Amino acid sequence: MKRRLPRVGRPSPPPPAVRLGPGEKLEGSAILDEFREPLGTLLWQTLRDVLLWAGAHPEQRSGLFASGALGRRMEMLWNAPAGPELRAPLTALAGLCEAPAAMEPAGVAAACGRVARWAEQRGNAAGTALAFAQAAALADPASAAAALETGRLALRHGEEARAESWLRRAAALARRSGDGVAYGRAHVELGHVLARRGSALAASRAYLFAIRKARRAGLRDVRREAVQGLFDLARDAGTPAEGGALAGAALRAAGMGHPRAPEAFRAWVHVRLEENPSAAFPGPGEPDLPFPGSIRGRAHLLAVLAREAASVGAADTFERAWDAAWRLLDPSAAGATGARRRVRALLELAHGALALGQWERAEHAGQNALAGALSLKDEELRAEVERFLTGLWSRAGGMQWIGRPHGPRERNS
Repeated sequence: MKRRLPRVGRPSPPPPAVRLGPGEKLEGSAILDEFREPLGTLLWQTLRDVLLWAGAHPEQRSGLFASGALGRRMEMLWNAPAGPELRAPLTALAGLCEAPAAMEPAGVAAACGRVARWAEQRGNAAGTALAFAQAAALADPASAAAALETGRLALRHGEEARAESWLRRAAALARRSGDGVAYGRAHVELGHVLARRGSALAASRAYLFAIRKARRAGLRDVRREAVQGLFDLARDAGTPAEGGALAGAALRAAGMGHPRAPEAFRAWVHVRLEENPSAAFPGPGEPDLPFPGSIRGRAHLLAVLAREAASVGAADTFERAWDAAWRLLDPSAAGATGARRRVRALLELAHGALALGQWERAEHAGQNALAGALSLKDEELRAEVERFLTGLWSRAGGMQWIGRPHGPRERNS
């Protein structure tokens, strides 16, 4: 039997990626659907410049654009309604028209990434965000991070085939370059793609790849997201025992102070309450909970517990959690939480009270949450609280409680 010799030479190229979405005949055509002239035309022309530059061999880039192209592009930029957060990267990309041979792949990709983030933050320009993220990945084809971002946005845009191709490419590039963060995140996102497709076994393998990498490299967020993905698979498969263990693992990976800790805690509580609605819960930080104690965020977690208990009719657990959370939510208390987290906790309590039909208590917590949101000048949070109160008043038959001082009802002994 012949002995196989080790492979030498250049590594194999990363897998190719899907560049067009369903029904899309020209890259980036969604830009013209999402933006009107002149901004849409400017974005479209800029994208075409990047794609032309990225597709040319570096030695052939000097003659890509005609003389005067820079002046015409700057005139378009001047006439377009682009704010400073968009004008800066578009100005940088206009440099392709003047000195294409001098532009560096990393710089072009960074400018495209800034346009993609601007479009994503608008909330109504997902196609534009995806087009510029993909342009960044094509401009810097060795960048695992750019390929990962393209795959992530393709998944958010509902294009699973394109997302999978870019994520597999990102994983290959990350492994070649030693980018552990991109490698772990690529497998997490790939797990999401496969789970959405219904391939539970393949999705679990992707999540496990991410967990192994996260453990070796100390990537706490990657591990938390991968364990959360495994928990979602177990929950969908109807295996509560496995789901409970995974929910606890996701919570330990997040830790008390993590911004996503309430979400992981909610999953863990939900599994326990599904198993036994009358289960006794200590306060967050006590030994029976799957993470060490800390004052930070404790009120928010207690409020989450109260809401989940109310959702299954566990009134005693709700009362204990409400009382403990309310003491910590007192702004004058030594351990008071931050203002935004306090509003979130109050809103959780309000939802819990409403689930048990405790109208006045729900409105009291909601009004306190609204006052906090208004003081923060957080429009998104304010709108969320107002939607809750409007729904409450609609169900109660009017706003008869407005202006009447009242506090949380005393707990029955």
